Amino acid sequence: MRVSIILLAIVASVYAAILSLDLGSDSIKIGLIGSGNLDVVLDKDSSRKLQSTVGFKNTERLFGKQALQNSNRNPESSFSNLKLLLGKSEHSDSFSRWNSIWSAAKWSPTDRGTLALHTPTDSFTVEELLAMQFQYAKQLAENEAGEAIKDVVLALPPYYSSYERQAILDAVNLSSLQPIALINDGTAVAVNYAMTRAFDATPSSYIIYDAGASSLSATLLEISSVAPPKKRFGNNQNTTVINVIGTAYDSGVGGVDLDHRLREILANAFEKQHKLDKSWRENKRAWNKLLVEAGRVKHILSANTEAQSTIEGLHDELDFKTKVSRDEFKAAISEYEHRWSAPIGEVLKKTGRDINSVNSVILTGGASRIPVIQSHVRSDVGDEKISTSVNADESAVLGAAFYGATFSKSFRTKPFVVNDASDFSMEALENGSTTPLWIEGDSLPVNKTLVLPPKDTEVIVQYTANSVPADQKAPYMQLTLKGVEEALQDINLSYDEAIASQVRAELTVEQTAFSLVFPVGADLVVPAPASSEGLTGKLKEWFSGNANATTEQASPPEEKRIKLDISSLPVSLHPMTVDAKGASIEKLTKLNYAEKLKALREESFNGLESRLYVLKDVLANDEEKFGAFHNVTQAHELEELKKAHSEALEWVDSEGWSATLEQIQEVASKISSLETPIKERLKKQQVKAAALGDLQKALFAGRTFLQQARKNLTTTDESRYTFKEIDDFEAHLFKTENWLRPLMRKDEAAKPWEEGAYNASELEKAGRSVQDIFMELTNRKPAKKTSTESASSTPTSSATEKSTTSESATSSSTEEEKTSTKEAEKGEETHDKHRHEEL
Repeated sequence: MRVSIILLAIVASVYAAILSLDLGSDSIKIGLIGSGNLDVVLDKDSSRKLQSTVGFKNTERLFGKQALQNSNRNPESSFSNLKLLLGKSEHSDSFSRWNSIWSAAKWSPTDRGTLALHTPTDSFTVEELLAMQFQYAKQLAENEAGEAIKDVVLALPPYYSSYERQAILDAVNLSSLQPIALINDGTAVAVNYAMTRAFDATPSSYIIYDAGASSLSATLLEISSVAPPKKRFGNNQNTTVINVIGTAYDSGVGGVDLDHRLREILANAFEKQHKLDKSWRENKRAWNKLLVEAGRVKHILSANTEAQSTIEGLHDELDFKTKVSRDEFKAAISEYEHRWSAPIGEVLKKTGRDINSVNSVILTGGASRIPVIQSHVRSDVGDEKISTSVNADESAVLGAAFYGATFSKSFRTKPFVVNDASDFSMEALENGSTTPLWIEGDSLPVNKTLVLPPKDTEVIVQYTANSVPADQKAPYMQLTLKGVEEALQDINLSYDEAIASQVRAELTVEQTAFSLVFPVGADLVVPAPASSEGLTGKLKEWFSGNANATTEQASPPEEKRIKLDISSLPVSLHPMTVDAKGASIEKLTKLNYAEKLKALREESFNGLESRLYVLKDVLANDEEKFGAFHNVTQAHELEELKKAHSEALEWVDSEGWSATLEQIQEVASKISSLETPIKERLKKQQVKAAALGDLQKALFAGRTFLQQARKNLTTTDESRYTFKEIDDFEAHLFKTENWLRPLMRKDEAAKPWEEGAYNASELEKAGRSVQDIFMELTNRKPAKKTSTESASSTPTSSATEKSTTSESATSSSTEEEKTSTKEAEKGEETHDKHRHEEL
């Protein structure tokens, strides 16, 4: 659905497109805002979503449906649902779940604690594989936009921790894109819902229920409209405000798990049909083919009570055919029943709300259309609360694109504010004691300043219990504070004296709008001394910088800060280093270059082959089609071209298929060096003949005009032309004809392949000069008649005289134009036949 820029209240002040990506487990949706439209970018097969699969076929990379089809033939070289592996280790529950479904893939841990996947000839990190998909999406969007794209907004699950978000940003960096924003899926859907609707000042509550391929989530938020300040100039539209109140999720179940269960149903039916044991499941190709079929059957069962499944040669040339009923499918997934709507109840509980306070529950995500899931949600919240008013597949990516436009100076959008919230609680651990940093629901960005003893120390930043899945509870980051002892020495204080003087260290940590955690800075804070006695006296001397300064001379001291060194180190999973990113970028660049080179080679070879077959027809000397080509070709040129053509055809059939790009270009260049001069010569002859014909028509039309003009020429004021103008035009025609006549005789004596006596530009110039004078004269309006009658003349007589004169002039002019036109038409018909006699 293409959304008008007027509907969105977006005006592109500078044409700079923004890409948006909704990274799903089953598919990736690509959004584009720019050139006056907000829409979803189509894949090469016109699909509105890109299959989340990267495939490798020899040295060729495959994306979308091609990659999915390749997974049936080469499952060990196809990688799907990389979303489950982002920021994960081999010990994570997410990886175990992924490996149980896509078991054909080979993998290994990286030195960063993350994962790498292997093809038969190479290995790639998850970030590199995801970057390949981003580059492909970028290419599709650039083809659509007609310009290079740099900025991207990504819609991500609310349960993504800093590990996953950092991995996403690393992949974006590898793909030569610049992330301008990250937005949670549910929030992006709310933006899409709100951007074409009006709201009241009183906030309205909504739950965005997202049932995706690998997870479920519920986002509770409020949408309201705030009037602009009265003194505000310019745009006085109300501001739409979205406040995220809280989120809940289940990252362990989704549509892909239904595919997994359906595959079990199909596998059991196949084993029963052919009396097989389970050892056949080690056939990775057959096992993966059955998973793809399970996904197809699931979609059929979403709309029908029964689905037919047929696979030819599934295993050992054994065909498979069975029927699956919706009831059978429902029974196989009954263990998930209590989980489908659980995130809705959980988010209401966490935020202290009840379902009656919610305007509607907006369904989104592909799995939300599955009857068994939707029926449970409807049952728990009530039919009257269910809203299907957004596109379940595309609302997140469209909302993300609009959200990105609010960050860009290239667009003016209607006023829009999104206040997202932290999805996790984190704490700082120092010397055995913990201090909360922020809690779930805090607005982003958020920072916290820790007050620490005045000494070098280490602080562990970690997620709180029950804030993240169990496999992510390891310490996140270690912060090391240094330079405190040196700073105390500079102010001549020991540690005990610093404690007594309430000197402290402060360390500030921030969770950014991207939900990443960074240390902002650290200071040693020295309070202002209250008196000159004891320790405070020592501090007073340091504050004043002069031990002999008097109280009257010194200004009142203020608190002072000394910058301290702070370093951070990931504790469990490490992000990509600068060197690692450089190596990955070089690796991807080489792949891109090799593929472009291959595409260019195929294009060149196909072009050469096509050219040779066309030239074969030309050289056959078909007089009707190609006689003109042969007419401008000398005998020795024709023989050389025939010989080169024959050799090239033989080379294409014998060696061309394995030839390099340089070899193909060399053969094509040899053919071009012989054929191109002839084609250019023929083109010149054709252009020259057309220019000659146009000039001769102009001359004939001019002569016809002169004949009629002289016949009707008078000395009265009503005449369009003067005698001099007619004489000058006739002289110009005569001069042009005298110039052309000998050149034509000389040109006709030249050989067809010779340059000739004149060229097309000379003829065109002469023709324009004749045409300009002709048009100026024929388009001129008759001059108004000056009355010579006295004012006392009879009005009736005067009017009659004027009418008669006007009618006479009009009749004369009309007759002149008709005669000129008829003569010109007649002349054009006989022109070619009598051109020498005319000249």
